[in-house]
Amino acid sequence: MGRFSTIFNRALFIGWWSIVV
Repeated sequence: MGRFSTIFNRALFIGWWSIVV
C-alpha cells in the first residue's frame, strides 16, 4: 500500500505541475 501511495502521490504531483506550467 505504501508503494501505491507513492505512485499516486507522484502522479498527482506531476498532474499539478502540468496544470501550473
